[in-house]
Amino acid sequence: PTTTTPPTTTTPPTTTSDRPDGKEFGECIEAFVFEESTAPSDTGSIFSVSFTPSKPGDLISMRAIPCEAVSYLSTLSDGPSLNFEVTETALSGSSYELFWLDRSGSEQKYADLGNNRRRLQQTYVGHPWVIRVSTPQPEVNLVSNCTGIETKRAFTFRLELMHGWNVHLECVIEFERELMSKIVHELNADLQYLTTLLPTEILTRLHATQIFVVGSTQAKPTPQMRQGGGAVFMNPLGSMARQKAPELYSGAVVINADKWQDLQKYQPAVTLHELAHAWHCMNWNPCFDGATQIRSAYDAAMTSGIYDMVERNDGTQGKAYAATNDHEYFAELTEAWFWENDYYPYNREQLLVHDPLGAAVVEAAWTVNG
Repeated sequence: PTTTTPPTTTTPPTTTSDRPDGKEFGECIEAFVFEESTAPSDTGSIFSVSFTPSKPGDLISMRAIPCEAVSYLSTLSDGPSLNFEVTETALSGSSYELFWLDRSGSEQKYADLGNNRRRLQQTYVGHPWVIRVSTPQPEVNLVSNCTGIETKRAFTFRLELMHGWNVHLECVIEFERELMSKIVHELNADLQYLTTLLPTEILTRLHATQIFVVGSTQAKPTPQMRQGGGAVFMNPLGSMARQKAPELYSGAVVINADKWQDLQKYQPAVTLHELAHAWHCMNWNPCFDGATQIRSAYDAAMTSGIYDMVERNDGTQGKAYAATNDHEYFAELTEAWFWENDYYPYNREQLLVHDPLGAAVVEAAWTVNG
């Protein structure tokens, strides 16, 4: 059979536990923002914040923000710049994390605090910051099936083997009407199609790349995905602990179940796209950066401007996604070479005319010698 359920092992999920300081994991401790003012700065209860304006003449004060207001805040403007340092006033033995609230209101982690750690950080007037109790790195919890209500928890997955790939399906997806069956059917078809496009030697190596299909907000590993991004390859050189992602995500493809239908409609080769990132990483040392020929082809394409204004399959025109960086350049051209890209050039014939150097580099990268 093309789709099977392998034997399951279970890792206990990470849960909130009692802490000796009475604090909950992720609890807001203090929040603050800098403003242009001559008034005295507020003081924190657990952390002290010292700061120095970048320009000596700027008059800046720090204002404390109630933790209950944090969910309503975001960065709205960039005022005068400054450097600030956060220091724990009394060593508690606890660990904390410093987050910046970006323009969408999402919290972006910047540093670990506590345990005598200090952080010198640049910021701007109008940028809110929050300090939270550190949360433990999550773990993947594997179950044999998603039938019980107790499986409706973040990071709880069932595992299926699809055409050689381990595909982890988060159980919360099962509770959205027909979504799980739709994803399983279509992802299985995509992976089956890949077996007709790529040689056995390449498929065997790519099978080491695990696939996670996630539905809960907590299981989405990047701010971009939590804000609606469709899929991501998790660079194995990145810190999963720092991203609050399970170690099993390292070097894996993570797909946002909520965006699956849009991906299938507008980016039919998304699975190939993300696996192209995996291939780009595993074949050069260091990961990505060692692929100098791909980088040179990307630089040449950017210099020529051939991706500055292209058509997209939704009828719009704009800068091609391939222009983002050399990673996306390789993945997008791989879509066109083997399958169908969502930006022009859409297919191999068009790619050979539009970007012959890029086409040659992609062909060489996917050729197994010997």
